[in-house]
Amino acid sequence: MPKQVVLDSEILRAALTGYGAALKDITRRMAALEQELNGYKNRHRPKYKMSPAARKRISEAQKARWQQYRSQLHG
Repeated sequence: MPKQVVLDSEILRAALTGYGAALKDITRRMAALEQELNGYKNRHRPKYKMSPAARKRISEAQKARWQQYRSQLHG
């Protein structure tokens, strides 16, 4: 027959203390992982929005490059 364990309030408090410490550790590790993920995302994304004028300059420069390339092909 299995032994019956009698749990008193001291044992339960000790268990809660242990679980609380484990929870704090897990929470800390999760926060570190989230910070790592957020840092990874931020490293690969620009932190600014390009102005319409800048987009227009880039577009015009690219169109000029393609025009020059096509003129050399058919020229």
